[in-house]
Amino acid sequence: MSMRTLIARGAVVLSFLFGTSAAIAGDIDGVTIDSGKWSGAYIGVNAGYGWSDAGSAYDFGPANDLLVNGVGLASNQSNHLDGYVVGGQVGFQRQFGNWVLGVEGTLDSTGMDDKTTSDWSFDTITCPFGCFGVAGDGTQSLDARIDNLFMVSGKVGYTFDDWMAYVRGGYAGANITAHSNISGDVTGCVFVCGTAPVSTSSSDTKRHDGWSIGGGIERMILPNLTVGVEYNYIDLGAETYSFDGPLTFGSGKGALSIPGSYSARIDPDAIQTVTFRLNFLLNGPAYAEAAPLK
Repeated sequence: MSMRTLIARGAVVLSFLFGTSAAIAGDIDGVTIDSGKWSGAYIGVNAGYGWSDAGSAYDFGPANDLLVNGVGLASNQSNHLDGYVVGGQVGFQRQFGNWVLGVEGTLDSTGMDDKTTSDWSFDTITCPFGCFGVAGDGTQSLDARIDNLFMVSGKVGYTFDDWMAYVRGGYAGANITAHSNISGDVTGCVFVCGTAPVSTSSSDTKRHDGWSIGGGIERMILPNLTVGVEYNYIDLGAETYSFDGPLTFGSGKGALSIPGSYSARIDPDAIQTVTFRLNFLLNGPAYAEAAPLK
């Protein structure tokens, strides 16, 4: 899906959210835009935990059948990604009676990563009248890491005293880095057998685009200062990663490198995050009397 399509769909979602909320506010007798304590721009920080699974489907090109069915390389691998989430948010909101409408951008760095490893092996050596053939064994690994998450969301909240419950939804994206490594030992026999290490290693980073929906609750603990907790469900599309590292036989000065490449289609399942948030409302001291400490 192109970025233009995602932006267009995001605009439709935001228009729907704002239109629906305005209609709700309009149904309440006497509701006008309120210079309430929740109105204005805000900035904040957040920290928490996130988790997701990511499946990978390999394509080794013309040699795919030989390498998967003959050599024993994995055609699919799966990573369980989990770790910390930490970052910040900036937004703007207006209060309509008890209702609050807003928009927010969030950018988080994450420690969500995982390395999965599988074994490969093959043996075609026969020795009826002397040894001929090739054999080998080793490991195949994929290390995947979600570098960052970013969301731009519409926000609809409802306030009661110093509390606000809200839902949010809109565009989401993530940068994911994958590192693939295949290594082992290969033995070749033509009467005399010799063994050499073989390896290939490469990394690639892609941006995955999608959407998010979530919600949370905040409490104003001081004038212009809120604390809260938020949950988000993030659905991202799949991307194809290219691994272009050469295949190296042997080691040291006598190593032989052969250019080569293969790819893996990585499809993350839903990313889920739970974060604790601290927001500072930039609406000035005029509303300090509206938010007494309790």
